[in-house]
Amino acid sequence: MMTKGLIKGIEFVEIATADLATLDKLLRRLHFVKVGAHRSKAVHLYRQGSLNIIVNQETDAKLCLRNQASGSQIKAFAVRVDNAPTIYAELLSKGAWSCQSSLGAMELNIPGIEINGGCVLYLVENNHAHFSIYDIDFTNVEPVGVPTEIFSKIASLSLNIATSHTRQWQDFFTGLLHFTQQGDYLLSPDHSFRLKLITKQGDDIADEGIATMTFMQASHSNSADNQCTSQSSHYVKNIPAAIGFQIEVLNK
Repeated sequence: MMTKGLIKGIEFVEIATADLATLDKLLRRLHFVKVGAHRSKAVHLYRQGSLNIIVNQETDAKLCLRNQASGSQIKAFAVRVDNAPTIYAELLSKGAWSCQSSLGAMELNIPGIEINGGCVLYLVENNHAHFSIYDIDFTNVEPVGVPTEIFSKIASLSLNIATSHTRQWQDFFTGLLHFTQQGDYLLSPDHSFRLKLITKQGDDIADEGIATMTFMQASHSNSADNQCTSQSSHYVKNIPAAIGFQIEVLNK
């Protein structure tokens, strides 16, 4: 049986894009650097400290975009768990929907389940001490300069939910994954991040998805040396129109 302590934080967030140049510029402004290129796909790994963002340009990934000409949207996130295959099987037995991805030769198979708006929640084995999941699928890219780490973690994700699906996803995260209610948020079992379910008027699944990614500001960062401010409005106002999600930042 899945226990409350099995989730060990967010491993990565995946963004689908039809405009790599614009998304790359945004990520670099947020002090992420490209550190990996997929061995067989148009997929890129960006990193800041221990934070990982996967950028996916593959055709099947871009099908989720509202703006398929120049858009970018968060399509998935992964959590670290103990014994991912067992947890995956248990979730399926309790009604979760499997999400199958196309694998190439020698690619890592990460189990995933479908969540709101066709997004995916991946379950990554929590064994960083033994190997990195990125070593299998990605070749290293030597970054040109390493900027200051301005974020300490991904603190929360906001999920847009159609009105008729609110209870379904509330029950999914609290009942199956053991998140707990904390005001307007759902707190992960390990207390490392939160989810906010935002009810959207109407029942159009096209309005669902992962709407906001919130970072925790590193304690040593300040607006003078990294050209960022602790106020989320700075990021919201400066995100290009084609980027289909918001960025917010919390003070430590």
